[in-house]
Amino acid sequence: MEIRKLRAYRVVSVLSLILGLLAIQGFFPDTRVQMIGIVTGVIGTFLIGLAAITTQVRFVLTQLRSKQLKLSSRSIGILLAILPSLLWYFSIAKFAIVPVLNDPELGDHFIPSVLAVVNGTIGILLFVVVVQVMDKLLNRAQS
Repeated sequence: MEIRKLRAYRVVSVLSLILGLLAIQGFFPDTRVQMIGIVTGVIGTFLIGLAAITTQVRFVLTQLRSKQLKLSSRSIGILLAILPSLLWYFSIAKFAIVPVLNDPELGDHFIPSVLAVVNGTIGILLFVVVVQVMDKLLNRAQS
């Protein structure tokens, strides 16, 4: 993956996490901070989601095409490609959908802010940890 794209994905993930945490906190509720959380949650979902999908598809296709990868490396790589998506779905269900079902008034700004936090966390996990492990697996197989 290109270094500039990877750095941009990391920066977007960190900013999404920080702005989402700022919008979720209740110390100084402000409508501007809540709007920042909404914008970050919605835009971050699209940007980080599209980046994650293209990154995962690229890695899975590269792993399936590579003839030098061992079965253990291939299975670890595919598991690492699928794990952030599953973690994202479970996090959304646990931290966004369930609280809003219990208290519908939270839905105005709470869901987008939680989306920003979840997107930032999963983006950091994916673009910092998983991408480096996947690159090492693929580079080891090619050399």
